[in-house]
Order: sequence, then structure tokens, then C-alpha cells
Amino acid sequence: MNKPFNLWLRDEIAKRGQTQREFANLANIDESNVSNYILGKRIPNTRTLIRIILVLHNQGNQEKLVKLLMESLQGIENMEIR
Repeated sequence: MNKPFNLWLRDEIAKRGQTQREFANLANIDESNVSNYILGKRIPNTRTLIRIILVLHNQGNQEKLVKLLMESLQGIENMEIR
């Protein structure tokens, strides 16, 4: 992953033409949490991260999903906590 998680999430949602509310409903995540993830104020736990990736890449194969999950987790582990 070449960009921080929050920017990746923002861009992935935008690529699909979804609003944060629409995405939150699909992923079964509170809309305020999605906003905080995008603003870089919070990071998702592992279960939420899996839901995010599954919603954003529901057409991908299993190998691609695992790779994206691992890249995302690595990006989160490297995030600076403010």
C-alpha cells in the first residue's frame, strides 16, 4: 500500500461513487466511525477492517482479498497515533 489507510479508504469509497453513509450501511459500520477512519482520527479493529475490505472488493478473488487485508493491516500498524 503506497498511501495511508485513511486516504486509501477515502479513495476507494469515492471510486465507487458512494457516500460515506452508503458505504457505512453496506459495511454495517456506524457512519461516524467511517468519517473518523477517513479523517485519520481512528483506526478500525480487525473485524471492521475485514468488513471494509469485503465490501470494497466483493468482486475480487480470495487471494486478492487476503493480500489487501495484509497490506491494510501493515499500513495501520505503521500509522502514527496522534
